Amino acid sequence: WCSIRLTGTKALAKAIGDNNKLISLDLSYNSFTNDTIESITSSLTRNMSLCELNLHGNQFICRYDAMVKENPSLLITGKDSQIYKMIVSAATNQSLKIFRLGRNHIDTRCIMIMLESLSQMNNITLEELDLTGLTISAKQTSKIDSLFLNNSKLKYYVGPVRQTVEHFTNYLLNLIHIYCEENAIALSDIFNPHEGARTPTSIITYEQFRNGLRKAKIPFPIAHIDDIMKYLGRDNEPGQISLRSINIG
Repeated sequence: WCSIRLTGTKALAKAIGDNNKLISLDLSYNSFTNDTIESITSSLTRNMSLCELNLHGNQFICRYDAMVKENPSLLITGKDSQIYKMIVSAATNQSLKIFRLGRNHIDTRCIMIMLESLSQMNNITLEELDLTGLTISAKQTSKIDSLFLNNSKLKYYVGPVRQTVEHFTNYLLNLIHIYCEENAIALSDIFNPHEGARTPTSIITYEQFRNGLRKAKIPFPIAHIDDIMKYLGRDNEPGQISLRSINIG
């Protein structure tokens, strides 16, 4: 926990770009400001070995003012795009896999604009984007879920605390039960692989679980689905899930 100024940041950024050995770097709570972002972004474009970069708890600022409200593209390509460009640089660097940027002074309305733009990119190689510590509403969380539904690798973390597999599982189970209530059906009607069978199955495979969700058009986070299925099937044979573990009623 230091207070590294612009000159020191430029030196660190150069070291990141030149580095060919260090794989993890924690620069959290170092009072980095927006003046340092350009140097950090430049270093990430040259990074060849760093796999994890932690910039959690610094002094990066992005405000949602009248100009941004009128023209959101200012955050993507305009004068206020420094933070977005840094995120893109991290998300598309071939070596970097984990990027932590939570607990900075970034308005959640701004981060939503940035994530919506990021989700349209098809060359994302980042595997974990940690925005823990930004105050995200339930509606915004649901929006983020929908943005990255088709990305099978990127795991993202938002909200006041870092979510666990239990959090993602409970969220999905809630969606499943809402679907059952709205359509007046039982769980077995979603996941029973044999339509018309008199005796519904009590054990399903991972593939049947995924297929049931897709058939019912229940959204699920692709990057987390393997962990969710393992969590639900932790008391069963490998590759299997008991419908009892899905029943939260």
